[in-house]
Amino acid sequence: MIKLLFTLFIVSSFYFAHSQTLDSKYVYQQIAVLSHDSMMGREAGAVEELKSRDYLVQEFKKLGLKPYFDGSYMQWFEFKDGIDYSQGTTLAFGDKNLKAGSDFYPISRSANGTYKGAAIYVGFGIKTADGSTNDYAKLTDLSGKAFIIELSAPKGFDKAGKYAAEASMDGKIDMAISLGAKAVIFVNNDPDFTDPRARMSNRADRSDIPVVVVMSNDFHNLQPAQQMELSLEINLQKITKKAYNVAGYMDRGAAKTLILGAHYDHLGMGGETSRYKGEPKVHNGADDNASGVAGVMEMARYFSSINNLNYNILFLAFSGEEKGLLGSNAFVKSNYFSKEKTLAMINFDMLGRLDSTKKVLTLIGTGTATEWDTLIAQTPNHGLTIKKSASGVGGSDQMSFYQQEVPVLFFFTGLHNDYHTPDDDIEKINLQGEMDVLAFATDLMGKLQKYEKLTFAKTKDEDQGKSRSYKNGVTLGIVPDFSSEVPGVGVGSVIQDKPAQKAGLQTGDIIIKLGDVEIKDMPDYMKALRNIKVGDKTKVVVLRNGKPKQFKLQF
Repeated sequence: MIKLLFTLFIVSSFYFAHSQTLDSKYVYQQIAVLSHDSMMGREAGAVEELKSRDYLVQEFKKLGLKPYFDGSYMQWFEFKDGIDYSQGTTLAFGDKNLKAGSDFYPISRSANGTYKGAAIYVGFGIKTADGSTNDYAKLTDLSGKAFIIELSAPKGFDKAGKYAAEASMDGKIDMAISLGAKAVIFVNNDPDFTDPRARMSNRADRSDIPVVVVMSNDFHNLQPAQQMELSLEINLQKITKKAYNVAGYMDRGAAKTLILGAHYDHLGMGGETSRYKGEPKVHNGADDNASGVAGVMEMARYFSSINNLNYNILFLAFSGEEKGLLGSNAFVKSNYFSKEKTLAMINFDMLGRLDSTKKVLTLIGTGTATEWDTLIAQTPNHGLTIKKSASGVGGSDQMSFYQQEVPVLFFFTGLHNDYHTPDDDIEKINLQGEMDVLAFATDLMGKLQKYEKLTFAKTKDEDQGKSRSYKNGVTLGIVPDFSSEVPGVGVGSVIQDKPAQKAGLQTGDIIIKLGDVEIKDMPDYMKALRNIKVGDKTKVVVLRNGKPKQFKLQF
């Protein structure tokens, strides 16, 4: 025992002494390659993702890491992303047929369906609660018709001011539905509103009616209440895509494996979660998350020459994180993952923009193992201010492992104004700050040498996860399983002291009905929540082990 303790002391001291051998040039090179314009934003499922994938495979080979997936460095998975409307989507005004894609397009909130009948022009389609703006005031006989609505607002969309919510596409659609609209046709007569697609809602739910944007120039002289005959059919089909996780394995013959992970995908040319409102542009994602992948690669380079580890290390680069933790979910649900053989999962996501004055490193998941607080306190901080968050469900890939009852730790240097915009570029990376974070991470991994295993703990403070709440203050209190292909909404984990947990819902349940709404997917789930108010009592039906079970909910 004394000899063992002495050995552990020597090993731990070894890490502290060698923390300065981290290679900042190597880290910068990884960020530069992954965030280069040629990678086109590394969107999961896009052709350009393959360039990033192949580069990571090449680097893992150079570092001497073993392929982890049955002789391959890659694990592929399929997911649904995007909408195809090339077949069966038509629009005609009278005898004039418009072409889908060039003359009009359905938006992501659109429902599938058909409409044939009268379409009425309602101007901007804005009605405020205080009555100060009401484009419907002089219009009658609206119910059951299609509404033709201007995309912009009086004096321009950017001057909508206090009624910006009502002037948004979401606001106009919701108002039209409340007034009996059976379809919404958006047109644009604002010369300054040149890219209506960039104004699309980021909400993932859909409406109950077809909604399209018309790009034709035939609607410049419409008058209030003007009507015309419309024939519309919308047929939206989800597109199946393939993406890849990349993993290299460092086998030290140990019983347990430490997983170091980071997602390498980003937003491509933008998309629904981009905060940028201009023409499509490459979102390079230098901080989010080339910086995290560079950290994983540097850890692989650093530890490749250290043989006396008490654990193996699996270096994992996930895809599909930006689309709902798809890659990490695919991994933990595969035969390549074993909870029993996993020591912990450490996630690097956005390491590159450490504030040079405050130097705050946020560690999320410190409550997921009873040993984390002690380990962190014993680790030299390298000039960093360590901010701890107990929650295991902060929205990144460690959450997939936490749901499998694995201790996790998420390294994060904070959000910034360039987050999810084309301005997240390498020129703004604080390289020295990232190296300080990696020095801390290296020393923490050295401290892990003292533990044969960590004690998993379920955390209570989980509000920073992806549990959805609304303006009405209602949340069910679950973290959805975004990778589930089963009709309904899968329960990835249940948040303590929320309605779902109090009612008896469990991880693995599939929600198929909430209140009076049948739940087939996330849009149905989100629609159901909007119908519920704080204080309401309702019922939820789930599939558990293939059998329906009903529970009473109190909000």
